[in-house]
Amino acid sequence: MKRTDLKGTLTLVLHALKGEWPRYAIWFFGMFALMVIATYANGQFSGEEMRELVILSVGEPGMRMLVSPIRPEGIEDISRFVFFRFSFVISILVAIMSVQIVNRLTRLEEDAKRAEMVATSGAGRYAQLFSALIVGVLVNLAIAFALTLGLVVNGVEVSGSIVAGLSYGALGIVFAGVAALTAQLSGNASASSGLSAIVFLAVFVVNALSNVTGNVHEDALGFESSFLAWFSPMGWVQEVYPFDDRNLWIFFLFAGLFVLLSFIAFFLVDKRDVGRGILPDKRGRGRAPGWMKKPLGLAYRLHRGAFFGWLVPIAFVGAAFGAATGDLGETFEDHEFFGEAFTEAAREMPFILIAVATMMVAFYARLALLRMRKEETDGPLDNVLSTPLSRTKWMASHVLLAVLGSFTLVMTMAFFQGLVVAETSSDLGEQLLGGVIQYGALFMLAGLVVMLFGLIPKQASAVSLAVLLYAILAGSFFGPILDLPEFMKNLSPYTHAKFLPENASALRVLTMYGLGIALGAVGFIAFRKRNMVF
Repeated sequence: MKRTDLKGTLTLVLHALKGEWPRYAIWFFGMFALMVIATYANGQFSGEEMRELVILSVGEPGMRMLVSPIRPEGIEDISRFVFFRFSFVISILVAIMSVQIVNRLTRLEEDAKRAEMVATSGAGRYAQLFSALIVGVLVNLAIAFALTLGLVVNGVEVSGSIVAGLSYGALGIVFAGVAALTAQLSGNASASSGLSAIVFLAVFVVNALSNVTGNVHEDALGFESSFLAWFSPMGWVQEVYPFDDRNLWIFFLFAGLFVLLSFIAFFLVDKRDVGRGILPDKRGRGRAPGWMKKPLGLAYRLHRGAFFGWLVPIAFVGAAFGAATGDLGETFEDHEFFGEAFTEAAREMPFILIAVATMMVAFYARLALLRMRKEETDGPLDNVLSTPLSRTKWMASHVLLAVLGSFTLVMTMAFFQGLVVAETSSDLGEQLLGGVIQYGALFMLAGLVVMLFGLIPKQASAVSLAVLLYAILAGSFFGPILDLPEFMKNLSPYTHAKFLPENASALRVLTMYGLGIALGAVGFIAFRKRNMVF
């Protein structure tokens, strides 16, 4: 590597921070708020309640997949208890954030042809990738600080809080390296995100197996992960034990893996052309089929990579959730705290998990809809609309594919979970009905994203991310757990999508679908009347 290969790196870093700071700020304050609320809410438990919840969770293999190891002596301590309950959620969020950051600054820049323009300005061959990794590291360090601060303001010891925050930051940095590698392997941004999602799924599965096969302490007073934890970066986060052993040497594992992934990514930069990936693209037909010449066909061509990247993992999640449903339901129902939110947990649990999956798919729906913004800023839309195609038909094709794609993902999860838990065809039908009900909340959020694209295109990405994170945290699953005020929970559409189909109000469900259509209609009208905004 020559010195000139990194020329312009600092300029690209500053440009990224200046242009993307609203999105990074949302992640920072969102993670800070999550940790503050989670620590405060769990601090209201008595020592006996903490002990009871640990016993109920640890005693069920299905529940151990979603928590972190804890030792008997730390069960009644709030710092260890929060780490035990929320490690899985925070790990998911930092991984999603890191992949999005690096993918936007690398693969998406190439897809938009901006990487070629940067190269012609004199920037070095590795400047784009190196700057993306630097930004990824900086943002994850900021997130580590936010999480640390969220613990400290609730009275948790400073040193352990710092180690805990850094462990999540280290996990995020590793996934920044994962995204850097998948950006070299994949032919476009959507495929890169899908490949990163597959990597995360593999990491989660290995970590889940390490918890399920681990050593449970006597009377289910905590558990230790098995040796499989060392094959998963999520397992490394758990093995740090920030409030006990403080195995700081594990940070060398994070650093080593990040360096290895980054080294391979830099190596592959020289092995491919700009705009292409290492993995060969499927050879296209000599002539496009007739349906490809229509707006809907073109939109399908643009959306299919991301959709199929989500389809297989969501089917796996459905089957895995189905296998754990019985254990999770008994755990939720038996505990007094959960009983306030999930009064019929054993009966509700499959539908609760459908709701959680719908929240995950909401990230896909948001990105799929914001594909329209990418088409607008990157230039292809100008050429497309220079043909007889109207703005309304172009927009309708993208919105329809995003809505149908996200709906299919939700129903796929419900179907595969239903195959495991349903005893009759009517039970399976009830699972699918639960998916339709929960999708109403997602549909309303999708309508909001469409409206933001039409009204405030430049701010649509940051604002929609903030709204989505709020809707999830204040919704029917996390809202009661975080003990949020009633008015805050009612602002989330997920609060109004009841878990059990028989408890759901047809009027409320239809209202959510109706509001989604109304919000989307505002976006369509606004887009027709406004100028292109670059």
